[in-house]
Amino acid sequence: MIKYLKYLIICSFIIILTSCSNKEEDFIMDDFDINDITINSYFLDLVLDDEEDNLDVSGKLVYINDRAVLDNIVLMIYPNAYNNGSFFYNVDIEYLKINGKSYDFDYVNSDNTAYKIELDEIININEKIDIDFKYNFSYWDTDRIYENENYFVTMFFYPFVADYTDGEFDLDTYTFSGESYFNEIGNYKVSINVPKEYKVGHSGNLIDEVVLDDRKRLDVELINGRDFSFSAYQDYSIYNSDIEGIDVKILSKKELSDYDRNKVFIYARDTIKMMESKVGDYPYDFLTIELGDIYGMESSTIIYNSDNISETTIVHEIIHQWIYSLIGNNQSNESFFDEALTSYITGLYYKEYYNSYSFDEGYFLSYNSLDFRFTERFKNALGISMLDFVDNFDADYGFVIYIHGATLYKHYVDNFLDSDTDLFFNALKTLYDNYSYKEVTVEEWLNLLEETTGVDITYEWFMMQLNSFQDPSNIPG
Repeated sequence: MIKYLKYLIICSFIIILTSCSNKEEDFIMDDFDINDITINSYFLDLVLDDEEDNLDVSGKLVYINDRAVLDNIVLMIYPNAYNNGSFFYNVDIEYLKINGKSYDFDYVNSDNTAYKIELDEIININEKIDIDFKYNFSYWDTDRIYENENYFVTMFFYPFVADYTDGEFDLDTYTFSGESYFNEIGNYKVSINVPKEYKVGHSGNLIDEVVLDDRKRLDVELINGRDFSFSAYQDYSIYNSDIEGIDVKILSKKELSDYDRNKVFIYARDTIKMMESKVGDYPYDFLTIELGDIYGMESSTIIYNSDNISETTIVHEIIHQWIYSLIGNNQSNESFFDEALTSYITGLYYKEYYNSYSFDEGYFLSYNSLDFRFTERFKNALGISMLDFVDNFDADYGFVIYIHGATLYKHYVDNFLDSDTDLFFNALKTLYDNYSYKEVTVEEWLNLLEETTGVDITYEWFMMQLNSFQDPSNIPG
């Protein structure tokens, strides 16, 4: 009897241990049934090691092949783009499996971020692909996969299927100049395991937080997101406010005064109010504003900004919740759509809440490529295409896309729409109604803009300007 009791106790202990060791999987794979999935879905189990400054990534991607009959697939895994360690590859792959079978892979672009897998079976259109993965990578000391003194920012770190257009996968490298990430809307279930002292900012909604001895696990879900990201830091100061029914949270590396905290909430309130009233609803009931080391970067339901608070940057990144997160585009090859448009709309924020002088002589004093301060840069840019891969702009990227791009929109509204910004907002609302949760090209946007405004020269004028950098006063013919 005692022997039997010992057996029961040992078995029970093993069951408990097994249950605990698998606890990280309970949330992300709970009630998983591939037949229920109707959208690309990511199930991510993440473990942060703050001593070695690395992240374990394991999980599953269920990808719905809506492009073509495939006999190979290319996964993008961006942490391999930079290596500040001693190994040749920054990403250490334990396995990649397609439909339950392990596969080898080949690197097929110059920065080793594109992983090509030759399949043993054909993947038909609308067929689901079950992709399992496990790997580890070291954090960079720069850019968007960043660590500095136990402060972590983690973006674009998980595998996604490369864009497939005109019969081939897009193998563009990761760019440190602008944005590379081009992905369809998806659902994310994520477990983030960190030392329990850390506070975490993240995309999506926190479902549960579980303490596991000296660590804790955050279970997070994001429905219909463009991407998923998170940050972690032990000493965040956290502030909350309800804005238009949205739970807006600030995570700041430094403690904020009442004045600074209220400023940030006002910037968020006014931006959300403008975009919802003039473009379309913000579809989530949560938004996080992280104030730390990243100057300005957008991600679904979270934005990253410098803790040296900039109204323009915060407004710009919140607008990206519409122009990037909801309405996607190829950021690396058509950055004119998301960045130039967002820069111009940021100017409209100043007109909305301050006055026309703040719009014309304030914001656009900095965002006017025709200003004498930019004379040499303007001359150097003449003739280049504004529809180019972002790295090809080199140091001129910010001037060409953010400043001159915004200048083009202002010239168009002032001269072709008689400064009727409401008519331009109406076009943005039509864009929102037609392309939310989808991706749009520059040509599709310009055709829509022409149709909505009724200005027949719209598409032709913009394409002339974009194909060859020139004075905005030039017109076709």
